[in-house]
Amino acid sequence: MKNIRIAWAGLIAVLSLLWWMADPLLPQGYEYFALRTVVINYTGIIGIGVMSVGMMLALRSVRLEPLLGGMDKAYRLHKWLGITGLGVSIIHWLWAQGTKWAAREGRLDVARICTTVPEWASADIWFCGPGGFGQALREGFTAKGLSPGDFHQELFAMR
Repeated sequence: MKNIRIAWAGLIAVLSLLWWMADPLLPQGYEYFALRTVVINYTGIIGIGVMSVGMMLALRSVRLEPLLGGMDKAYRLHKWLGITGLGVSIIHWLWAQGTKWAAREGRLDVARICTTVPEWASADIWFCGPGGFGQALREGFTAKGLSPGDFHQELFAMR
């Protein structure tokens, strides 16, 4: 069991070291999306790395038997690499999809504004933001009955 633990920890350490040396964001500060990119890259490298070594162990190479202490130990390492690969791949998938789910759930649109602010129909609405979003809000509010003169918009453009 000792050889399996050493091989498993050594593989994770080598993959982590290779990732750490290649990560261009490491010296910079981490805001959320930079951290998300780093975590997605790291979990992807670990997941693919352990699955690749697990596939090589599935070949049942005679050269690996003495290093691990027998084929039964190679099978155990293969099993633990598979479990690690699955766990890390799930974490990778959650980091990749979680932000998209959160953004979709928190998206601001006319329907959400109308349910959140019941007195919207009697208010003047002031908007400053990207043109496309402002146009969508203007069309949505006027379709719901807001007077076009009650929607005020200031545009800005990204350069």
